[in-house]
Amino acid sequence: DFAHVDPDQAEIHDTLINWSLWVNPGHPSYMHPMWAKSRSNAWQWHVPEHRPTCDILKAQRTEKAVSKLPEKHRYAVRWCYVHRGHPAKAAKKLGVTADGLYKLVRDGRQMLINRVNTYANSD
Repeated sequence: DFAHVDPDQAEIHDTLINWSLWVNPGHPSYMHPMWAKSRSNAWQWHVPEHRPTCDILKAQRTEKAVSKLPEKHRYAVRWCYVHRGHPAKAAKKLGVTADGLYKLVRDGRQMLINRVNTYANSD
């Protein structure tokens, strides 16, 4: 179950959710850039829903940490939090099983926790 997060990884999970809001601000990846900021002139029949805000500076630090993960772990974490495609497709791309993909996501989160703790202890 890819939605399962170990209790000791809950804090980094929240950090990665914040990061995913910054990386993927809600625009479909298939939208042409010319239309990305266009507004409809149609009558609004309901109150627009606003997306949750994110801590931009924390998200940028997270992006820097994620980008330094080993390739397979980086891909798995980005898949889990940003792309959210079918697990079989991501597992096939990485050459692992679905359990292997889950392990890469879990280990990637743990690597991020270790890096944060390493940087915090070096001050």
